[in-house]
Amino acid sequence: MRSLIRMFVILREAVRAALMVIPQLIRWCFSSKGPAIFSIVVIIIFAGWAVGFFYYIDSIDKSLAEVQAHDPEINKKTDAIVVLTGGSERLSHGFYLLKQGMADRLFISGVNKDVKLVELLAISGYSKDEQQALGGRIELGYSAADTIQNAQEIGAWVKKNNIRSIRLVTSNYHIRRAYAEIHNEIPNVEIINHVVIPLNIRIDRWWEFSSTRSLLISQYNKYLLSMVRIFVERLGF
Repeated sequence: MRSLIRMFVILREAVRAALMVIPQLIRWCFSSKGPAIFSIVVIIIFAGWAVGFFYYIDSIDKSLAEVQAHDPEINKKTDAIVVLTGGSERLSHGFYLLKQGMADRLFISGVNKDVKLVELLAISGYSKDEQQALGGRIELGYSAADTIQNAQEIGAWVKKNNIRSIRLVTSNYHIRRAYAEIHNEIPNVEIINHVVIPLNIRIDRWWEFSSTRSLLISQYNKYLLSMVRIFVERLGF
């Protein structure tokens, strides 16, 4: 029942947005501002974007049950764990997984050049003894500033260390783009997605929060651009 209510609300918001935008596009279509064919193309593109956007949101894991259902190998041990910076919850997940023996080593990509490993472990609540026990199994990457560079940095580290399988740790709204970029860099390496569900982002009620709406629209657009760029690269351009 709850899922039906959520879908109804999403559809209502989609219709409301369409009713606000489409009439303006239609009026512009028959005005002197531009050719009708171009306006029709714009409307079609907008409709396709909207459908894809709502599918993208619906595909995001919003609970632990959804994560386990979509990733049946979530508990499989890998050669390494890789974490993309962008939230303290991602780091705490990575450290916990390493401590639980889900991999023998951990690589954190996109770390600020002024940050040290002991600081990250201390912030996550680990004692000095735990820091010494875990520290030798953790490496930091300082060269990445965005997801594309994260993929390149992780790809280089994986190849250097002959890693055959990795557990990718990042936020639920970011996982699809991160996976696409990293898989493009290391297509022969097994990647198990490990989704982190941020406590402060209510994706199940995204339409009620302007910051969440902006975040999801931005992430969706970046995902589309990544897929187009990867497709073009694979064509040889």
